Amino acid sequence: MTVFSLSLWSLSCQVNSFWAELCSLKKEWKEYIYQKESWYWQRQSPILFPIVWALLNGKYQYKNSIYSMTQHGFARDMEWKLLENNETSCTFLLQDSEETRKVYPFSFDFSVRYSLITDWLHVDFSIKNRWMEGAIMPVSFGAHPAFSFDGDISEYSVIFPDDTILLCDRLEKWLLSHHEIFHLHNHTLQLSEKIFERDAIILRQLHSQRCIFQKGNKEIFTFHRWLFPHFALWKQPGAHFICFEPWHGFADIIDASWDLKDKLWILPLSPNHEVIHAWNISL
Repeated sequence: MTVFSLSLWSLSCQVNSFWAELCSLKKEWKEYIYQKESWYWQRQSPILFPIVWALLNGKYQYKNSIYSMTQHGFARDMEWKLLENNETSCTFLLQDSEETRKVYPFSFDFSVRYSLITDWLHVDFSIKNRWMEGAIMPVSFGAHPAFSFDGDISEYSVIFPDDTILLCDRLEKWLLSHHEIFHLHNHTLQLSEKIFERDAIILRQLHSQRCIFQKGNKEIFTFHRWLFPHFALWKQPGAHFICFEPWHGFADIIDASWDLKDKLWILPLSPNHEVIHAWNISL
């Protein structure tokens, strides 16, 4: 596998070519991406496609067939093709294959572009249904970047500038099961190990398109999502990283339909149509 390096002034990043996965982001030599530790999560910034989180019993139905798919889909474990690379950007492409059609019977192009712009890392997702004379392609997708931090999580908070209350979906055995409400003080969610005891904090009705990760009163970074309607925060117990996750789609609910087109917030992408979403981080 090859790691591609980008740089612009004091900002640099690296992307693993095999999974098109961001594996380093630095400003003035400070690393912001979680560097894998053997006793914690063994990913860094996986790409989620064509589902987000988990399916009920790991299966779904499309037309008259039943398909199996693992958590978060297959894109994070596939080899991507490099389309272009220069000093400040690189683009990767994943296309359907005989292997993918065994679990997801659609023809698609999925490109991801990483680019450095001043003190920003910008990440574009472009997904196209290539089945020109075929059916609508139901699809969910998202990003899962993990950002490292020093010290204790209780020293940190996230500011949601356009929200005063967070309606949060919680998981039970990887499926959506119940709601929880967080009342924000000055638009701020104080972080702790306790709030992640029930896995991710999943936000379906978030108004803020940007959020600010800070330690005390010091801003660490600002995270923006563009057109992604959903957002989640996740932290593994005891680990020194936190994931900021823009999504289009969700895990199944505990009594979900097996029919793929009926999945919660799945996007029905018409034949020969394309959808573009993006996220970026300012350091």
